[in-house]
Amino acid sequence: MLRATAGGDHLCFMGSGRDEEDKYVRMVVAYFLRRNIKYISIASGGYR
Repeated sequence: MLRATAGGDHLCFMGSGRDEEDKYVRMVVAYFLRRNIKYISIASGGYR
């Protein structure tokens, strides 16, 4: 079973802000969602 170990139950993923790279972030998020992991989010726009 997959468990969050980063101090909480909410995982937030952040990409680069470029679509050609952020598709991989969306693939990772989709992986968690398919496994019914709750509280997953994406910080849109990437790190600036």
